[in-house]
Amino acid sequence: MKKFIVSLIAITVASNAMAACSGSQGSCKPKKVRIIHITSNNAGEMYGSNTYTINEDAQTEPVYTTTTESETKYVRTDNSSFYVGAHLDLNLLNFKTKYHATPTGAIADPNADHDDYRFEPVFGGNVFFGRNFSKSWRGDLELGYITKFTDSDDGITLGLSAPYLLGNVYYTFDGGVYLGAGVGIAMPRVSVDWTYFTADDSSETKLSFMGAGMLGYNYRLSDNVVLDLRYRLAAFDGPSITRDVEGHTPVGLEPLKKLETDVKTVWDNSFSIGIRYEF
Repeated sequence: MKKFIVSLIAITVASNAMAACSGSQGSCKPKKVRIIHITSNNAGEMYGSNTYTINEDAQTEPVYTTTTESETKYVRTDNSSFYVGAHLDLNLLNFKTKYHATPTGAIADPNADHDDYRFEPVFGGNVFFGRNFSKSWRGDLELGYITKFTDSDDGITLGLSAPYLLGNVYYTFDGGVYLGAGVGIAMPRVSVDWTYFTADDSSETKLSFMGAGMLGYNYRLSDNVVLDLRYRLAAFDGPSITRDVEGHTPVGLEPLKKLETDVKTVWDNSFSIGIRYEF
């Protein structure tokens, strides 16, 4: 029924255009005609909106184009496209540090040989460059930085920060929800400061494998701009740093000579808001 209505209207428009030309001297072009709200389902019930356009430059058969309201407001016709973007992150860090003293008798309290850090908040961010391979699949390279977390305990200050590079793959479902996974490297840097440490290097950096899983939501703001909301759980191993100590003797214990700080696996729960621009 829908095709019949469209064909009938097209024939009527074309006939009127030819009649107008035949009544005048010389040649003329058919005028551009736009017809809206001419859709129906098979039962004849009106719905939606289709637009039919006659090409005013055509001398032969008119050319028609159509769009329907049932389509998404912003739909790219090319699924293969490059994109760039950036995220602002809230990172919640979970990790444990172990302390080893030399000599071993310099720490009397067994509970003082470690610290547990749970959901410690810091900010971070990243930039990325990637490509849409299809309507559902895309991949990118992400360069990011987790800003420095600091904590002071008994005069000892611990610092931890981490730049990283990830290769990510995403699958987007209908509706904008997506899942993703990433692998890459992190370069966590740990610093330890204390009045009794000697003037050697106060920080240590480690090259570590990093893995991540992502859950997010895309909302298309325009044909090229996409709002990206993302949760990511990532993990990487921290470095170990040993510093020499001078002039500190705990009461009733042996003088402390060295203190090793070993940062175990760092779990990063990050919540991100970002913008993606597609070319």
